[in-house]
Amino acid sequence: MNKTTRGFVLGLVCTLLVDAAIAQPASGTDAVPTPPADASTASGDAWISTRIKAALVPLVRERRAQIAVEVSQGRVVLAGTVEGELTRQQIIALCMQTRGVATVDASALKITGFAMPR
Repeated sequence: MNKTTRGFVLGLVCTLLVDAAIAQPASGTDAVPTPPADASTASGDAWISTRIKAALVPLVRERRAQIAVEVSQGRVVLAGTVEGELTRQQIIALCMQTRGVATVDASALKITGFAMPR
């Protein structure tokens, strides 16, 4: 398994673990917060933004992406650079799978063709 695949798998596993933790019933004060019922509120947008940014951490660490995330009324706007079209598509899919996301605009994501410099 090459480094790129390993990083993607690690990110996917982390995302799945977080999803599984959210799906568990709350017990005590250590429960993972669930999104607000109305994702169009400011708090819903903040929850969506935080969730997406957390899921992007592995890609940023591996220098495969440098992305700004803006959310308004459940609409996600992504801007920045990614190493390739596959990474761009993975990021869009990740956003669309996030609860509360209505649309994703990735038109401002630029493909560099290689990993970001350190």
